Amino acid sequence: MARIAYAGDIDNIQVSWVKMGGAGVRQVLRAGANDIGGTLMDENISRAAGAQHGQRMGVDELEAIVAPLGRPLVQRSTLYALAGATAGA
Repeated sequence: MARIAYAGDIDNIQVSWVKMGGAGVRQVLRAGANDIGGTLMDENISRAAGAQHGQRMGVDELEAIVAPLGRPLVQRSTLYALAGATAGA
């Protein structure tokens, strides 16, 4: 519903693997999200708050989440440009 209601205003919806785990992330991607939170290193804030999921997730693990959905895993900047691309790409 958010994809319809906010079309053009909010283009990217991120889901947190730290908070939801791999299976939860896959479900939210199926429901309309288009971004997985990045490759965090030693995340501990969510764990301290009671999250049950991991502290680290590498590229291979992120790929395993999106591959069954037929989605590409793409590294982007915070402004959603392809990583390594020039401004405006």
